Amino acid sequence: MTQEIYGAQWQDDVIAVAVENGDVELTQSGTETLAVRVVFGGSMASVRKDNSNFTFAIETSPAATATNTTVGENTGIIEAGTTPGVAVVSVTLTDAPNVEPAYVVVTVT
Repeated sequence: MTQEIYGAQWQDDVIAVAVENGDVELTQSGTETLAVRVVFGGSMASVRKDNSNFTFAIETSPAATATNTTVGENTGIIEAGTTPGVAVVSVTLTDAPNVEPAYVVVTVT
């Protein structure tokens, strides 16, 4: 038996965002695409969702040393720059401000 609530979206039941790849290590100019799952409340299993459902961004902080590393805002494709160091990528569920973002540490060697 299923329950259908009119006007509800799958995003309404998400309690967390998780990145399958975990932290990432890339060589200079290397790339990697993040794989993201959403975690639902109750007894529902987590589900991998298309990256177009998320917003990806490089966090700015004094600790970020891989300054020319980039991430596609809606693709989750990380492109390491030519400067070795560390960058942090935030992953948020688009249009769901109540769900905390996930973070990925990117180390460029």
